[in-house]
Amino acid sequence: EVVVCPVCGFGALSRYFDEMIPAWRKMLQTGMPSFMRNRVFIGGNRLSYDEALMRYEFASRCNEIAAFSESRKAYTYLKRGWAVRGKLLAESDYLEQQEIDSLRDGERRCLERAYVGFMKAMSEENFPIAGMDEHTLMYLCAALANRLGRYADSMTILSRLMASRAVNPRVKDKAYDLKEIVRERLKELEEANKALQ
Repeated sequence: EVVVCPVCGFGALSRYFDEMIPAWRKMLQTGMPSFMRNRVFIGGNRLSYDEALMRYEFASRCNEIAAFSESRKAYTYLKRGWAVRGKLLAESDYLEQQEIDSLRDGERRCLERAYVGFMKAMSEENFPIAGMDEHTLMYLCAALANRLGRYADSMTILSRLMASRAVNPRVKDKAYDLKEIVRERLKELEEANKALQ
């Protein structure tokens, strides 16, 4: 999903690629950033996970260098985290334990950056954010918080989401299901803590 220009090195998710800003062009006039030099990007519809992850890394760095919006950075990190998880699911039988651990850590870091970025974007940017309405993004943040083990944060977001009368019924149903999962995890943690005491 990432497009990288082989001439200037600009990389972005395909939905954002046409939004290159003049500041990026100015930066390129002083020379291509060092992390882009001597890179060759192969075209085609099918990429290996390693090639895809390299492109996501370029897109993330371009977002940082060009100081794009928090939502754009967060969305790129979300997609990057999903690509890392995809590699884990597809190739874990062929990987060494050290590489599996590294990929799990990489996925977590990407999802953490996505969560923090989306939470910040909700307070600073206008909706739609990354193509999502407020309630969809709240649900996504609650799901990310759950995946990251931030169960209290997930419950807080879900409670706010479910208290709104304007929530799409489909989103509300998903939020209810997620709330049950989070409740179970909190209950398990509480029981584990009691057992340790």
